[in-house]
Amino acid sequence: MFVPGLLVIAASLAQNQPPLPGQGTPITLGAEAAAATRHVWRGIPLSQGPALQPSAWLGAENVLLTGWASFDRQQEDGRGLDTARFQLSFAQQADAFTFLPAVVVYLWPGADSVTWTAEATGDFCWQPGPLGIYWDNAIDVWAARPGFWTEAGGSLVLPLPAGLGLDSRVGASFANKPFNEHYAGIERIGIHGATAGLGLTWRHDNGLYGVLSGRLDSILAEELRDTLGTEPLIPSALLSLGWNRCLVWVKG
Repeated sequence: MFVPGLLVIAASLAQNQPPLPGQGTPITLGAEAAAATRHVWRGIPLSQGPALQPSAWLGAENVLLTGWASFDRQQEDGRGLDTARFQLSFAQQADAFTFLPAVVVYLWPGADSVTWTAEATGDFCWQPGPLGIYWDNAIDVWAARPGFWTEAGGSLVLPLPAGLGLDSRVGASFANKPFNEHYAGIERIGIHGATAGLGLTWRHDNGLYGVLSGRLDSILAEELRDTLGTEPLIPSALLSLGWNRCLVWVKG
């Protein structure tokens, strides 16, 4: 999903309507099918062209288990699957503040060397009104340890008529030397990149939703761009259709 992405789903779980006496714990199920013009991860292009990105999740109160994959049909070996991600997150919300700690496992079936890693992440979002701020953090605990990546910036969330909503983010990211050395092959610490995005979301009462979004990424350091072989500006767009619904109440 587009920004705030998983925070939107997690926040909705954290804000679940309090159960009536005897109802118990809500169990939420969701799935999404998305098509992206390009798979871009933290400013780094990971696909050679368009990518199909299905996902599914299962939630109970503020706990969310998510599986996500990206298929690049232009891979030379024809394998298609370039990235898979499994995430266990715990949403915490107090008024306008949302905190999303998580454990994330990445798999790269087509990688030449390292084929998987794990991260501990913590995403913060403060959205008291249309304008807010966010701060996302990730610490690599396996392949690139002690790699660290963080992104912070401003967010805009505007509810529109007819179940529509507008989301936007503008931010900059920072990465330490282990992260850049592992993922970009360069020993450099400092500002990693910048990103700007805009998304239009439609929601229906039955749990269906759709997202149309676009974003522009840039790796600011010329030395890093040359090593990765990327252009100064990396545009991408995403179209997705999903479903998120509370199915049952489980009594404790």
